[in-house]
Amino acid sequence: MKTAVILLIDDDDELRESTAYLLRERFHVICASNLDSSIKLFRNNKVDCILLDLCIHDISGTDFLRIIRDEGSTVPVIAVTGKSCLQYAEECADLGVSGYLKKPFDIDELIIKIDKVLGTADIKGNAPVNGVRRGDIHPKVVEILNYVDENYWRSLSIGNISREIGISYGHLSCLFKESFGITFVSYLNRLRVEKAKDLIRNNDLPLKQIRENVGFATEQHFFKQFKKHAGLTPACFKKNI
Repeated sequence: MKTAVILLIDDDDELRESTAYLLRERFHVICASNLDSSIKLFRNNKVDCILLDLCIHDISGTDFLRIIRDEGSTVPVIAVTGKSCLQYAEECADLGVSGYLKKPFDIDELIIKIDKVLGTADIKGNAPVNGVRRGDIHPKVVEILNYVDENYWRSLSIGNISREIGISYGHLSCLFKESFGITFVSYLNRLRVEKAKDLIRNNDLPLKQIRENVGFATEQHFFKQFKKHAGLTPACFKKNI
């Protein structure tokens, strides 16, 4: 299957690079930070979806959209908005924007939006894991995913889960890696980070309590995994809410 090409346009270097890093688990990502490079990359590549910051330093999103629409392109565009560029949203609607995302955004929410505009969303409503729908994997792996979803905050290992599910450690490890191309530990850390992000968004709890509530035993591990999967430190993420 062809890997979809995503054109990511944002002049925030840190956010652009962290977003590209996370998206590259699923897609081929090319990046631009200004009008000239955006247009050049768009014309020289068969782009399947554009992730467009509506406010970059030398261009508004509407300017870029007008250029590509005037050239006859119908490529889907997901517009990223901050507080300072909400005024462009209505204008962009007339230029064929497929969806909007507010900063700071959730990477899994972004992937779901991309899947939707590309026509690869999970029809059962379950977010894919690394692009794989739960309906397409081994029933025992579905069991482990469901178990982890309900117990992610506990001290978990694939060994004790394999005993709970009733399958050997080695067999379950192989099934998990074959199904998603990632390890169980990587999945668990990513899930815990997403739960932490939800708590930061919706509660005013101290970061220490959030760390404990989602199952990270140490502050160092929490910081490292949050930065890896969210692209920002927990404190920076909270500040940008």
